[in-house]
Amino acid sequence: MARNAARLKMGYYPLPVSEAVRLRALLSFLSSVSVVDPCVGQGTALEIITQGAEVRRYGVELDAERALIAQSKGIETIQGNAFDAVAKPESFSLLYLNPPYDSEIGQVANSRMERLFLDHTYRWLAMDGVLAMVIPFERLTDCAGLLSSHFTVLNVFRMTDEESVRFRQIAVLGVRSNVRGSAIDANKRLLQRIGLYGSYQELPELAPDACEPYRVPPSSETALSYRGLPYDLLEDLLTHSAGKKWPLPRRKFHKLQREIQAAQEAGTLELKPYQSI
Repeated sequence: MARNAARLKMGYYPLPVSEAVRLRALLSFLSSVSVVDPCVGQGTALEIITQGAEVRRYGVELDAERALIAQSKGIETIQGNAFDAVAKPESFSLLYLNPPYDSEIGQVANSRMERLFLDHTYRWLAMDGVLAMVIPFERLTDCAGLLSSHFTVLNVFRMTDEESVRFRQIAVLGVRSNVRGSAIDANKRLLQRIGLYGSYQELPELAPDACEPYRVPPSSETALSYRGLPYDLLEDLLTHSAGKKWPLPRRKFHKLQREIQAAQEAGTLELKPYQSI
């Protein structure tokens, strides 16, 4: 699925503001909560979908400039690779997820990024916490297994902004639960009926009255930590390394990141203190 290259630096594709406003109408915040966006960009979508609520916002962003903008909006932002971000399980009330959904990475080639991001982050979500995920319609079946086993009250809506229609985007909402037995099978049948046998055009539209608002449960202050190297540090290392060309394919980038980390752990590489721009 080709996209405008000018809007696709590191897979960056922000949610249209109109869609964020419609998502906000389907979320009900009852008290103080912690929320997280693992692909926070400049923080606009997370800011809108939590507007007016008492929230602590956390995010991860690969690009240093966008991370700085998100941080300036009061979002506690880690600049780096979301797969190296760590959070205490069940510590967030809302997980907003709009991953770079046309990429693959490293040793898990042929695994879609949508599923990988969901698999990495859904454990951060508290039981009864709310998932709001934005993906292309065609990727719903890739995520169906995880969604069926870990979420209930699933709803899938078609987005209607011009840009959203262009890329056939959908919003998936659900409540994290311990799903068991026949409930898993029921979820799978629902998602298969939509993703395999249904039509994008037949989906209900994302609208303020599309369903009963999802109640976002209370949660305490929490934290995100980071076990990787800053993305822009690796970019600098590549830029000044003979024979290296930038940007690298994503899987080669992550291979280099692992090699640098292994060298640090072995004591064969020492990096000077580094600060993102």
